[in-house]
Amino acid sequence: VKEGAGKTDKAGSGKKDPGAVDTGTGKPKTKMDTNPEVENGKDAGTVYGTQVLVSSRQMQAGDPFFKGHSFKKYKSGKLYKYVLGVSADPDTAKKYFKELRSDFPDSFLVKIEDGSPSVFKED
Repeated sequence: VKEGAGKTDKAGSGKKDPGAVDTGTGKPKTKMDTNPEVENGKDAGTVYGTQVLVSSRQMQAGDPFFKGHSFKKYKSGKLYKYVLGVSADPDTAKKYFKELRSDFPDSFLVKIEDGSPSVFKED
């Protein structure tokens, strides 16, 4: 996936962001305007999401590449993996993945265990 070439920012569109889910209500949060911290080791148990980018540089929230979606970033060696639509429920993550595919056609589902994303393959 290429970094940010020619993408436009949809921030402020009022559209719900499948990039983050409120753990209290299970409903999608609205777009974030802060720089997310690296998430390694912060997710309890196993979660699922849509990986949209791997980069050697830290991206900032609001970067046009993410098209207004909030993200979680995970460090893997010298690389950062950017994941949207993170959920503890694999079915919810799959739903977000289907929604996100139109904006990120090279994205794929990941399973995040102990803060480390890997390709999610159903058994």
